[in-house]
Amino acid sequence: MEGISFALTVLFNPPLLALLLILYFLGKLLGMLTVRMNIWKFLLFVYFGIFLIEPFRKGGWFLGGVFLLGFFSNHIARLPGIIRWAEGLGDIYFAYKYRQTYDDIRAKERSADERMREEQEKAARQNTGNSRTQDRWKEDAKQRRSQASGGAKTTQDRQQSEQSYGSENNHTRFNPHTAERPRQGSSTQRDQHLQTLGLEPGRPYSLREMKRAYNHRIIETHPDQGGSGQDLQRIMSAWKWLQKNAAA
Repeated sequence: MEGISFALTVLFNPPLLALLLILYFLGKLLGMLTVRMNIWKFLLFVYFGIFLIEPFRKGGWFLGGVFLLGFFSNHIARLPGIIRWAEGLGDIYFAYKYRQTYDDIRAKERSADERMREEQEKAARQNTGNSRTQDRWKEDAKQRRSQASGGAKTTQDRQQSEQSYGSENNHTRFNPHTAERPRQGSSTQRDQHLQTLGLEPGRPYSLREMKRAYNHRIIETHPDQGGSGQDLQRIMSAWKWLQKNAAA
């Protein structure tokens, strides 16, 4: 009840409401300075902080809370996504300090995930179509064998039926879409991708350990940090392969 009473007091007290709005937007303004922190912004932030500590201490937790709410409003919306991506405090610090670089990395990762999804959907559609074609071939071959076993066909017809059935099996065996694909999770490929992430080949790693190594390497090789776009793509491809074949 006290909270409701206080809220009503604020709403029907224009000077107090104006003060809270000023505090909120002042906190938001200072918070914007920390989005891309550098030494000059840090010094300016410290300068303002020296003058604000005492008034907020006297004003109480509510006024200070409104100011802090405005201050952190520049960062709160980004925090959940950063926490899901980060593998440590260093990654969180990087994401806030180099905001544009982090946004670029995440955009490239989303684009890579979208391409992988499209490839998987395309492969699934092809497999579905091939499966239906094979079922139709099998049904036709079954009918031809049934007719041949009833004596309705000549020896030549039976030979044609057997050749047709054999061609069906050959098609299934040699069709590149239906043939059994070689196992991708080979140790050689895995070792190469582990080396790309800076990990020792031949050793077992958990998915989280590989993700931590990937974050470290992707930050190092980003063009904004002195790396190259080619190295960036190579590291992203290595991580996607390891992520996809982690259970292989």
